[in-house]
Amino acid sequence: EVKMGLMCGDVLAILVFIFYFSIGSHGAHWEDTGPANGDLMYVCAGGTIDIPWNINLTDVDHLEAIKWYYKDTSKSGASEEGVAVSTSGMFFPVPGFADSLQLTGSAGITLTGADQTRSGKYSVEVIGRDSSGNAFTFEKAVNVQVLDGLQTTDGNLHINQNPTAVMDKDGQMSVQLQCGPFTYLDRPPFDVEWTFPSGKVVNQTEFNNGYFDLMVSFPLEGGKYTCSIPDAYADKACIHDGTSPEANHTIDGLDTRLMLIEAQQLVLKNDNEQLKTENNALREMLQHNNTQTLVDRIQALEANEATLREELKNSTQINQQLMDKVQGLEGMDGHRVSFETRNLVSDSMGSDGAMRFTTVITNPEGAFNLTSGRFTAPYSGIYFFVGSAESCAADKSSAGFWLTVGELYIAKAESKTPSAADAASGTQGNNCDTANVHSVIHMYANQTAYLKAADTSAIFDASSEAAFSGFLVYED
Repeated sequence: EVKMGLMCGDVLAILVFIFYFSIGSHGAHWEDTGPANGDLMYVCAGGTIDIPWNINLTDVDHLEAIKWYYKDTSKSGASEEGVAVSTSGMFFPVPGFADSLQLTGSAGITLTGADQTRSGKYSVEVIGRDSSGNAFTFEKAVNVQVLDGLQTTDGNLHINQNPTAVMDKDGQMSVQLQCGPFTYLDRPPFDVEWTFPSGKVVNQTEFNNGYFDLMVSFPLEGGKYTCSIPDAYADKACIHDGTSPEANHTIDGLDTRLMLIEAQQLVLKNDNEQLKTENNALREMLQHNNTQTLVDRIQALEANEATLREELKNSTQINQQLMDKVQGLEGMDGHRVSFETRNLVSDSMGSDGAMRFTTVITNPEGAFNLTSGRFTAPYSGIYFFVGSAESCAADKSSAGFWLTVGELYIAKAESKTPSAADAASGTQGNNCDTANVHSVIHMYANQTAYLKAADTSAIFDASSEAAFSGFLVYED
């Protein structure tokens, strides 16, 4: 006999209620304009900091305010300060920014006449409410570095030559020339131009550790190499005096070729030594009855293959069983929580009445505590539980237990064994009966659910018929 704590109609009403109020979401979103969240922007002194962010709102969304903030990241411990706010269609910059700060787009700003004191972090906060009155907030931030002049350690370009040969990405030994050193926080917003002794020009984009690298391999040209910033990149490099910064370096053709040849010979020598080592190892195998060694290795591989095949077969069966268990959850969004435990502990009827089990079949998130016999909900939502236990008590004895959530009794299960005479005559089977209970209930995170004996003197058999399982149906 099963007594349900919640009727099906009640459960359906709860599910519909939760679904109805969970779909009241806003349609606001950022447009793909302006810098991405966390980007680094470079702006030349005297220029404009342009952050054209836009946010789209639907007709049912209500915009309450847009706030902009600035933080001087050059000062340790500096905090964010508000620089402007927009509400009811009006834009209000603070006095210190009133003459230079303007609204651009729906959530962006432009700051004219920027100097190096305006370097730092700029962020925006969009505050509103959706059709259900729920508050929403969107945030973005960008780091701005205001630059004045060529950003190298001394305001000039320099070329360094690595004193040793370097292997390039094609495996060729090469001369490495480095143009810099630049002081940008990451890659500069421009490329440099290399001019070879022959007049050949190469745009260089490879940048590492403050330098643009040029790898020169065979056939090597001896003579003057020039690194420069093209006029097309003068504005991005914050060069406003009409000059074209450049640096020159002369490679001694003969000495450099000899260095590359020696480096290549060293590589070949090392490769040759490696080959000699491997050949010696093979020769030793042949000298020490390598035939038997190979036979042993083949047999070991065959045995290992058989073991792997058996493990694969077992793994496939286990995976299929797991797939069967979760097929009902296939396609559901959010977290998947489930547990299944069996085999009742014979002395589980303690003072708290909690029924405890010995074996956990599945408990992927560890929500079920085998020691206490209690399941703790990791997330708020609708949960389904089912429990069963077999009683083989004396004549027509009844035993029952409750599905309990927190201190609330949700559903009760009872078993009543037939009389000894009925059991002996076979009219009502053996002298055992199984009690079952199942229910759907909404739980909040950290609430517990367990099976509680209705009568601590009742006897349930510690058999595989006893089980307690449950899973998350729908997360809030």
